[in-house]
Amino acid sequence: MEKRLLTVDPRVGASTLDMGYQRLLAQQHHSQMSLPSSKGARINPKREENKQGTLPVPLKGDAVSFPRYLRQKTGVSEPYAAAIFKANRGQQLPLTRFIHVLPDLTYHIEVMNDLLSFHKEEMEGESFNMIHLRTQALRSASRKGSQGGWTLMDTFNLLCDEVREATFRIDAMLRLGEVEKRLASGERQRHGEEGVCMTVDEAIAKQWRGFRDGYISWHLESRRYKLDFLKAEYC
Repeated sequence: MEKRLLTVDPRVGASTLDMGYQRLLAQQHHSQMSLPSSKGARINPKREENKQGTLPVPLKGDAVSFPRYLRQKTGVSEPYAAAIFKANRGQQLPLTRFIHVLPDLTYHIEVMNDLLSFHKEEMEGESFNMIHLRTQALRSASRKGSQGGWTLMDTFNLLCDEVREATFRIDAMLRLGEVEKRLASGERQRHGEEGVCMTVDEAIAKQWRGFRDGYISWHLESRRYKLDFLKAEYC
């Protein structure tokens, strides 16, 4: 995984080691050749000085939901969420036992990545991201921040609060605390509500917990995100 991250081509967002890399590169070249040049068009990512990109339309008025919408459409949080509950090829966990957490779970996946990659993106001068776009939208909506005008740090703190609340809701809906308490005491209730074996809920809760903690650890350990300065505090 680390080797793949270090070989990512920013033009296509894929590693040169990926099987579909050449196809993506060809598609990128074709799209750049076919798009007309205009002031509002997405800037050519090959040009280092313009790598941050621009939106084709400005965020005005009350378009505060658009950054989240754009994030959902350009991300892959749903496949990530589905993979959490498929630990191996043979595992079959019923969708009905965790489908209700997917809205909060996809938000957790998206925003946690946005928060933990923000340091790297700021160092590299990138502004085409969730935090910058939402800041722009909230400023246009005359939102007041902690120091008066709305700032990037206000958006960062807002997202921290939102992702924390989403995480707590997931924990509650999957009964993580209850499952961990039962496992710690050595109890194993074989049948729960609606006749479903409780080991199913245990597996779902434990796999969510493993992903929740591992997702943060992966960002901290990956050199891609330049978070080495945090290791001493959290290791």
